[in-house]
Amino acid sequence: MAEINVEKKNKNPIWPWILGILIIGGVVWWVLAEDEKPLTAYDAPEAGQFEEGVASGGYAAAETEEVNTAAVVRDYVEFVEERFEGADFNLNHSYTSEGILKLQNALAVLAREKTDLGTEIRDEMEALEAYAQEIQTNPDELRHAELMQLAFVRAVNIMQRIQEEGDAVYVNKVMEEADDINGEVPALEQKPAIKEFFVAASEAVERMSEDVGS
Repeated sequence: MAEINVEKKNKNPIWPWILGILIIGGVVWWVLAEDEKPLTAYDAPEAGQFEEGVASGGYAAAETEEVNTAAVVRDYVEFVEERFEGADFNLNHSYTSEGILKLQNALAVLAREKTDLGTEIRDEMEALEAYAQEIQTNPDELRHAELMQLAFVRAVNIMQRIQEEGDAVYVNKVMEEADDINGEVPALEQKPAIKEFFVAASEAVERMSEDVGS
């Protein structure tokens, strides 16, 4: 009887392929899950905790009679005029941070003249100060635009609380410029919009100071 030899085929193991497919599938799932995550709401940093060398407390200083309203407003206006061209937008966004603090000081002295510094205005002032400091110290470049937008909106809120007849046109312009800031686009890509906000705010506080004695 003839002997039949059955040749066994050498099959390559398939488990490496299965493992590879599982790994690739896991990576794709992770990327899609990250894209679908909702944006985390940002809480304002605590006011009052600031690094040495950063101007602060404008709203508190405004309660003293020693503060010259016209001089403080002019300080902000001149800052915008001098720094508008070739502003130094470095990684810490020192221009924006300093501008917010000077605007805060101007709004504080105007608020003192036009109304009392009630709790709501104080809260807005402290938030402005906190955002300015956070812009300077937060290493997350993508967070800066969001912080700037939040600070600009706070400034508009203060203006709306203290505006008088004839100020509305200027304040509305500031509000429009604040709305133009996109919190999801890097701040360095929005230099023109940021500068335009400060210019509009400068015109608004200058207008508000016209009827205020120094």
